[in-house]
Amino acid sequence: MKISHGAKSVFNITALFLLMAAMTALPPARPARADAPGSDAVLAANLLAVKLYGRLSVSSGATQSFCFSPYSVSSALAMTYAGASGSTAEEMEKNLGFSEGMHASGAALREGLASRPGGAEISIANSIWPQKGYRFLKSFTGLLEKSYGALLTPVDFMKQPESARRQINGWVSERTDGRITDILPPDSVDSSSRLVLVNAVYFKAAWQAEFQEGATREQEFFLAEGGSVMTPMMHSVRGAGYFDTESFQAVKLPYKGGGFSMIIVLPREKDGLAALEANLGTGLLEDFRLKPEARRVDLSIPKFRAESAFSLADALKELGVKSAFDDEAADFSLMNGKGGLYISAVAHKAFVAADEDGTEAAAATAVGMARMSAAYPEEPEAVFRADHPFLFLIEDVGTGTILFMGRVSRP
Repeated sequence: MKISHGAKSVFNITALFLLMAAMTALPPARPARADAPGSDAVLAANLLAVKLYGRLSVSSGATQSFCFSPYSVSSALAMTYAGASGSTAEEMEKNLGFSEGMHASGAALREGLASRPGGAEISIANSIWPQKGYRFLKSFTGLLEKSYGALLTPVDFMKQPESARRQINGWVSERTDGRITDILPPDSVDSSSRLVLVNAVYFKAAWQAEFQEGATREQEFFLAEGGSVMTPMMHSVRGAGYFDTESFQAVKLPYKGGGFSMIIVLPREKDGLAALEANLGTGLLEDFRLKPEARRVDLSIPKFRAESAFSLADALKELGVKSAFDDEAADFSLMNGKGGLYISAVAHKAFVAADEDGTEAAAATAVGMARMSAAYPEEPEAVFRADHPFLFLIEDVGTGTILFMGRVSRP
């Protein structure tokens, strides 16, 4: 990501990074209750999952795999929302599902994710990197410290921007087990930078029922554009959450500990993913999460790996978040008490990989701001053979939060 100077004189830049790496575990999920701890943050993340998926699926092209973290992007923007006021805050509330309860809700969700039972290695950390001597309101930094547990570390962007960049990158890499490196690329911060906010999460767990490596075979994976590629296809017969319709099948695979799961949604037709994506909405997303029932499944899924990097500014503007990016209309006066800041860039990186042992995922979101000038019944097996493009989700079972989402067009 390059957050550059514009044509409006010298900028102050605020970059916000949220990082998540995941390997998860889970039984059937419950819907988030309106009064549940963290529910505001859950609803906002899941709303963004549907809205943003549609735009990223188009920008990625029909033949490309991609992944992103709705939780990461929503959390990053929520931290930015902590400094928003007036019409800018109202736009974020209307189009991103934010509310005044987001910060306490986000804190409850973060604490809940870090305390899921057994089996998962989870690390969640937040940090604030302000320019030494630059005045941000204590009400703003204090809110981030209290609600996000953010550790404040002043750095000298003005005199030593490269040193500050390397320090932040090192912190990020360390807390994502090396999966997110160089999140701040060369020249992304300079002497005009004033603040970088970082959230890093590393989350790793194994499948509740691992795939045996000896059962993995090279088989055809059929591509949406025609033709096929040979790919390692994992196989097992197991109990899993399953449901289907005339147009797709869905299977829910729990991870050890019971806190998380991966949901794979497979169109019936080999070229059917585009039609499924075109009809994706919050109702269908809830169907994926809530309708699977315990079945015995003859399961074949490919080992896969997806990596993505997105600039999200245009997508967010299309979602209705416009004034935040306008150097004349933006109101982030709750950050410094005087305004003059606007979002100049939003960048997101994500990584998801699945193999016989489990799933690993990582994501990073950057918001840049510039100053203006279980037991299963024995019944007939369901056959689930993911040998063509499919959609996947990684969810937190207790709250229903969609942590990661994406598609596999080519393993």
